[in-house]
Amino acid sequence: MPQHWRDVLVARDGPARVRADRQSSQSVKLLLLAVFRRQGATITEAIAAFEALVDDGIVGSPAEMTLLAERLKNAGATVSLTPARSAAALPTAER
Repeated sequence: MPQHWRDVLVARDGPARVRADRQSSQSVKLLLLAVFRRQGATITEAIAAFEALVDDGIVGSPAEMTLLAERLKNAGATVSLTPARSAAALPTAER
């Protein structure tokens, strides 16, 4: 999603955060990396996205995070999708 539209949606709806538990995600790590790769991430970016997912979470627009959460669930992850208090210090979704 272009940054301008992401900014508009986040300003209107507030940011959302998707997270996964590190321990339970290890068994499906390769499947989750594949989700990020299918979205256009390099392997290095996919690994960084996985680490963000199981750490502080990934923050973006509610629409992006809902779609990402659904893709991750379909790959076998147990994720939470919550409103984010502040997106400033957390990784953002680039795709």
